[in-house]
Amino acid sequence: MMFSGITSYLFGSNNPDQNGNKSGDENGNEGTGVLYLLNRKSNEYNCHFLEAKVKFQQKGKFLCDLCIERLEDCDEEDEVFIIEPITSSLNAKLQAGPDSQHGVAWSSARGNWLMEFEKSEEALGMMFEIALHVYENYYQREPVDDETIHKFMQELQKKPLTTHVQSYTPPSNKSSSKPQSPALTPYKPPSKPQSPALSPYKITPKKPTASPPRFNVQKSVVIDGMEGTEVKSETGIFTVRSGNQQVVVGTDITASIIVNEQEGFVCLKNKGEIIHSWPINKDVSLRYDTNTRSMVWVADMGEDMGDGLFEFAFSSFKSFSDFQKEIVSRSYALKNKSKVTKDDLDWMMDGLSSKIVHMSIDGKDDEDEDDIIPEEKPSPFKSHQKTPLKSKTIDSPSFINTQKGKNSLLSVGRSQDRTYVVRGNNVGVFSPQKRGLKYESTFSVESPNKKIPFSPSKSMLHKADEKLLLLHPEETKKIYCMDLERGKVVEEWDTDGFKLNAILPESKDSQSQGSDCFVGVNNNGFFVVDPRSNKKVVRTHQYNNSATTHFKCGATTGDGDLVVGTGLGEIRLFSHDTMAKGGEAIGVAPRAKTKLIGYGDPILAVDSTRDGKFVLATCESYLILCPVSDEAGNHTGFKKSVKRSPVLLQLTPEDVVTVGGKVNFTAAKFNVVGEETLIVTSTANWVIIWNFEDLVHKEDGEGPVNIKYTKRWYPDNVVADDFTRNSEGEIVLTMPDDVKVYQCKK
Repeated sequence: MMFSGITSYLFGSNNPDQNGNKSGDENGNEGTGVLYLLNRKSNEYNCHFLEAKVKFQQKGKFLCDLCIERLEDCDEEDEVFIIEPITSSLNAKLQAGPDSQHGVAWSSARGNWLMEFEKSEEALGMMFEIALHVYENYYQREPVDDETIHKFMQELQKKPLTTHVQSYTPPSNKSSSKPQSPALTPYKPPSKPQSPALSPYKITPKKPTASPPRFNVQKSVVIDGMEGTEVKSETGIFTVRSGNQQVVVGTDITASIIVNEQEGFVCLKNKGEIIHSWPINKDVSLRYDTNTRSMVWVADMGEDMGDGLFEFAFSSFKSFSDFQKEIVSRSYALKNKSKVTKDDLDWMMDGLSSKIVHMSIDGKDDEDEDDIIPEEKPSPFKSHQKTPLKSKTIDSPSFINTQKGKNSLLSVGRSQDRTYVVRGNNVGVFSPQKRGLKYESTFSVESPNKKIPFSPSKSMLHKADEKLLLLHPEETKKIYCMDLERGKVVEEWDTDGFKLNAILPESKDSQSQGSDCFVGVNNNGFFVVDPRSNKKVVRTHQYNNSATTHFKCGATTGDGDLVVGTGLGEIRLFSHDTMAKGGEAIGVAPRAKTKLIGYGDPILAVDSTRDGKFVLATCESYLILCPVSDEAGNHTGFKKSVKRSPVLLQLTPEDVVTVGGKVNFTAAKFNVVGEETLIVTSTANWVIIWNFEDLVHKEDGEGPVNIKYTKRWYPDNVVADDFTRNSEGEIVLTMPDDVKVYQCKK
């Protein structure tokens, strides 16, 4: 077998180590039984290892791995071991198995497992050991005695540790001696499992099968002709997963970072030969898991097999952490041609830490396939196909598409119940009805002076939704104002020579309050526009070197404070007082009260909560959620510098594969009704909704414990989405040929 000789590397031997520990019980025996894996679709247990051995491998003072080794014969490339770090997220408990009442169940990122034994003593012994290591890992201390662990083990049976452990206070540690396992019958290998004829579960025995498909990892995809320096190298286990299949490519693989001044690569090598690699600044949806000390990314497996999950597990937490820091710092340096400071690197690492321990996905929506919405007035913004009404989705009518172009921009009313969709050089007007949106009319977009039609690149409702401001894709120094009462572009405002990347309300609520002024953002800075003034641009804040700013997008708080996102990945916060004063001249622009470095990827959009305590930045494949109020709640980062740990909101690697292997988020936004509780974005055909309440109302002060998101599939790409003013979870979705309303549930 290809794995001969690695058992001692992974599990140790039965000989005592330097501390006198043994890998088995006092007689050197290990617990032996049958390992099952739950099929989540059928809710049935399938046999994974017909005969398996249990061991516990100490990795640190309060860190231990649960190791399950396969004993029966198998094909060379079949999986022969399971390694699970023992932490509070394991949620282990005693549970009956398919053929025996004696078993231990636990959950991990790979699925729900169950180890079945012949005798109760064997299950109790395994559960006691797990409880001991969970206790030590969680409290970072040794228990007083065996009775403490017995009590703790009983508590684990009632409900998962992650929801109840705060209610249990361990006794003070008056003794440093480590408790021994309870006096249970030593492990003895059980007999082969009985026939499953009477089992309530469907059992699929693990039989030797043909070798799994060969993943395309033997071909070097880069490094040709590049001369670089190896700056980091670590060894570990390289695994490739596709669907329910998993192949251990090697257990002594070297992961290296090779860089020069222009480029860098992460390379995996087997005996010196590169078997897989990728550019260090390429988006591969790389995720880090501190619980398993591993990094997971998405890559093409070749041979028309599509995308798969590639995982590299490090041998120690230190090697994992050091390699992670090297990737983050090198990636940033290559993207922005500048080095990251230690303080900024620590901030970035905090955002990548494994605070998000669980992400839940909504199941299928209940459907009512017979409920079809009747047609009304024909809409050029709607597809002709009739679509059924879903229980959680409210569809507007389906109509024949008669206009050129595709739906591209969305503006949802904050003062009036109107939605405006830009399609080519037309604007479609929709109003709410009992079920979805009702098409009202179409307005043509053309410059008022030259009478030349154009397709807007940006749109924003203004002055209590009476006006719709439009930007021209080529005339970047002008703003066009559409009078929505008259249904035509009536004014063309010059911005005094300043190019525009974005326009935004003067404050979070000014759009609904009828304010005249608004804010423009360009590469060099930002400025305030007052249409009542002859000059239009009334207050400017321009830097004289756009190479250091690259301002791309912005948003305002309820008080009119400004957050700006840059093409360098930075997030800058400016106070309302700064906005009100205005710059004296170009180059005399104010410094941001708070400057957050980001991760080097361009910020595509930003948003903030009304109270200015949280800022949300959208990058192509992830969101950055930044708490920007000081921990005491005395001020926000718009008034004084605040630098707290961010949270990266990403899809799970499995979901990245589900959505097509590439994530391209639309502008993420908070809901606008009441207190912010939800965040919406989308990628391809999927709408993603994050539960913001999980972050705000967490139970401890060390960061979010459980962040949930839901995803929902649509038959076409979602190009824009935004919350309405009517209810907390009502969202308007724009597809290339359709407009829908989705009512989400928290």
